Amino acid sequence: MIGTRENSMLNRFSVVICGLLLLTACQQQPTVDPLAYGPDVKTLVVTDLSAEALAKADDFIAQAIAVTGGYEAWINAKKLELDCVVTFYEPPHLLVEDKSGGGFYLTQQHHEVYPWSNSVRISATEPQGKFVSLLSQDNFTSAQGQARYDIRNTIYAVRAITTAPVRLLVRRSLGEGGLDKLAEFSKRSEPVKIQGLWYYPIQCSSPVSRIAPDGTREVVFYQNRDTALIDIVSFVGEKESLLVRGYDYRQVKETGVLLPTRIEVFAATPAGVIQHRLLKIDYYN
Repeated sequence: MIGTRENSMLNRFSVVICGLLLLTACQQQPTVDPLAYGPDVKTLVVTDLSAEALAKADDFIAQAIAVTGGYEAWINAKKLELDCVVTFYEPPHLLVEDKSGGGFYLTQQHHEVYPWSNSVRISATEPQGKFVSLLSQDNFTSAQGQARYDIRNTIYAVRAITTAPVRLLVRRSLGEGGLDKLAEFSKRSEPVKIQGLWYYPIQCSSPVSRIAPDGTREVVFYQNRDTALIDIVSFVGEKESLLVRGYDYRQVKETGVLLPTRIEVFAATPAGVIQHRLLKIDYYN
């Protein structure tokens, strides 16, 4: 009887332990992020990125990929997580009443960039509470709370300047299935000078709904003639434009891709004359 009773207790104990182990295993399963996926590599048009080949060929897409980490790094970059300090200028862009007289407003934000799903998520905890905003394809949504400033300029700027190499690559490779619907990209043969540097404009044809904020009639990417970086993007509107610029590119940990450590967004005329600075983003991780 004693042996039978001990066996019964051991069996029940084993069942409990197995149940706890199973529960723990289930709890430890990583949450799947539906936005964090890579490309179908079979559809990508890959170009020789050797220095010799790039020196001979005028392939602006291959050059943009090469100087920001290369094909393999970008293919594996399903999600890029970045922390930053954002400086907002221009009090008229406030979303909540503020009678302080302005100047600028500093806030810390967390940015999640998904190059292949054409998405960016921004979150922050501010005095009025936490907010989470998402730009995916051509849909902007506030998933939680509300930012003190209208961050649509921020989120469009971050996506455009960080994913520029992939955007051009996917467009060429996938045709109508690219990130930007039916948009086409073409590089002008003659460079233009912007703030003392020479750039080749890369024109994006309409429609541009998956690239730019509302009111944009034209998007132009600018590739630095000397570095091959696409570090300027212009959203051209009927009455005003936004100019986005990236600075000081460096490798992102665990991915190998290069992104700007600073992004600035300027208000400009449709002709590209800068009026004033709207915001500045400084990444620190």
